[in-house]
Amino acid sequence: MALDPNVNGPFLMARAATPAMLRAGRGRIVNISMNHETMRRRGFSLYGPPKA
Repeated sequence: MALDPNVNGPFLMARAATPAMLRAGRGRIVNISMNHETMRRRGFSLYGPPKA
């Protein structure tokens, strides 16, 4: 199901990257999401909203 990787993926990536960023004393995590129009498209109900 698309919900699990779309919701848990950014969290797990951030959790994995945080120790290296703390050691380096800096870092940024940029999450890219869907726009409002994509979330309303037919067939995207399991894709767009979980990314928001």
